[in-house]
Amino acid sequence: MSHSNHNQNFDYQRYYVQSNLVYYNSALAHILLFVVYVWIGHPLLLLSNALALVADVFAIYLNRKARYGFAGLVFIGLITLHAITNLVVLGLNVGFQYYFFNMAALIIFTNWQLRYKLIGVAIQFILFISMDFMLQQTIPIVILSDMARGWFHAFNVLMNMLALGHSPLFYMSAAQQAQQALSLQATTDYLTGVANRNATMESLEKHLSESRKKIYGIGLIMADIDRFKSINDTYGHLVGDAIIRYVSTCLSENLRQEDHLGRYGGEEFIMILKAKDTETVAEIAERMRRKIEEKPVIIDGRPISVTVSFGVVYQKPYQIELSVEQLIDEVDMMLYHSKTSGRNKVSVKEI
Repeated sequence: MSHSNHNQNFDYQRYYVQSNLVYYNSALAHILLFVVYVWIGHPLLLLSNALALVADVFAIYLNRKARYGFAGLVFIGLITLHAITNLVVLGLNVGFQYYFFNMAALIIFTNWQLRYKLIGVAIQFILFISMDFMLQQTIPIVILSDMARGWFHAFNVLMNMLALGHSPLFYMSAAQQAQQALSLQATTDYLTGVANRNATMESLEKHLSESRKKIYGIGLIMADIDRFKSINDTYGHLVGDAIIRYVSTCLSENLRQEDHLGRYGGEEFIMILKAKDTETVAEIAERMRRKIEEKPVIIDGRPISVTVSFGVVYQKPYQIELSVEQLIDEVDMMLYHSKTSGRNKVSVKEI
């Protein structure tokens, strides 16, 4: 699945959840209103409320069929008709004109094309102005008591405030999730899921800064898959990618949660550890080396032997503090020593 298709499916899923919440809340409100309309006793209100409830249920059904646009059209159309009916029968004082604002906001939220959104919002605005103008001097068909009108008005204000307030909260949540996804994408290696090179360099800088304040040693391990070009040439790049992921998993399984693992580039990885001595870091690297050497990778039923060379540098506390670049150069030299002295080895240096 492509990255764009994944994002599109994620957006549709969020829309499904959000719109369903609107439809379910609306259905609950219309169930409660049935009691009120039975008490008022006007058949047109009962019919209008029944149609609105049908719209809620039908919109939920259409959403499950992934017909989001049509679901929105059915819901907005019948709820608008419901608001008009209530205004004609009960008058402006009960507050059903506020639903035109709510429907306009919902239209903006839909996944309709922009021109249809603009048309829909314009219709809601025209309906609001028209109903307000026509009903200002019109006597309602049903005259409610002042208390009943007050309760009805308060109920409609509350429902519209809750509905209008929910959309900004949803968009804020969606924006936060998008920001987190972008941040993760910017710091994560796409193939292995571990930190990428930039994030690893930032982590090393942070570890060095903290070690100067808290006085602890820094262990740096650089790992490189042996004869990786030959693996790619023999088995293909897809197998090569699978082996990179496998090695990444093996390295990760031998680290603590507070340790850092990053892909430095190609088939190279860097690990950053807080450690008390050189031997501890060297033992971790040796354990990784043996684990990868002793267990062939099984890909499509074929065992493929893989080995990894390691360079290890340990900077003791209270020693001359090297920069990030200097530490990388030191561990790279240790890795080079492992490569040139037969591969599948761990070379260690204490600074």
